[in-house]
Amino acid sequence: VRSKSEMIIADRLYLNGIPYKYECPIKVGDEIIHPDFTILRISDRNILYLEHCGMLDESKYADDLVRRASLYALEGIVMGDRLFYTFESSKTPLDVRVVEALINNQFR
Repeated sequence: VRSKSEMIIADRLYLNGIPYKYECPIKVGDEIIHPDFTILRISDRNILYLEHCGMLDESKYADDLVRRASLYALEGIVMGDRLFYTFESSKTPLDVRVVEALINNQFR
């Protein structure tokens, strides 16, 4: 993983028995992108995606995040359905309770 926060997310997924792949490539539109986490929801065998947005203070990063969100949506991968986000900035760290809520409410 590329950051401490992504390590926390990966650990929480693993400890909760949630199968996932890290940065597994998918084709979205004409592009290949690498979602941070590709998750198999066992209950219905759906593939979900989790993007951790950890550098929101950087404008280029934020611009790319908006572009990728649009690509996902155009491909029918919609936030809250199959696409989920976690966020942090230099002033607001990752809230592990959010990760746990996603695991308990969306990923099982």
